Amino acid sequence: ELIEKLNQFSLDFVLTFNEARKEPHFKYQTLFTSPMTLVTSKSSSLANRASLTLKDIAALPLVIPASGFSTIQFMNEAFRKSNLIPNVCIEINDFPTIFELVKTGNWYTFMSQASVNDKELVTIPIKGKNMTRTAMVIAIKDAYEKKIVTKFHELLMQIK
Repeated sequence: ELIEKLNQFSLDFVLTFNEARKEPHFKYQTLFTSPMTLVTSKSSSLANRASLTLKDIAALPLVIPASGFSTIQFMNEAFRKSNLIPNVCIEINDFPTIFELVKTGNWYTFMSQASVNDKELVTIPIKGKNMTRTAMVIAIKDAYEKKIVTKFHELLMQIK
């Protein structure tokens, strides 16, 4: 959805997790990488696990972001490649609500580790090939870049 808006020149750039660099008319600027994790409450019996597999996660009651988010597309593809069907109980398009539901201990979710900043939640790395997300800025190549956008890119690169 964001990429479509970028293509229509409705946005100057997109800040997203994206592994594919397949559009030749885009320029991609990598910011950082982050492992995919299962997110659970601190009180969960899984909270002390060092890592989990996709098979482990598929069996858990999951609350997940809506299908338009890149995380869901990424994980759906990972489950598909592993011939697994996750136990999705709730689909919500609001991350704070997802985190509140996970804190109850009744549900789990998955996110990149960088997306979780809550002391009441625990992130557990997901074992497997290519279980890392790449955060990047995507913009249209050779398009006029406003000064404010250039300044924002410079700031992002300083935090990197």
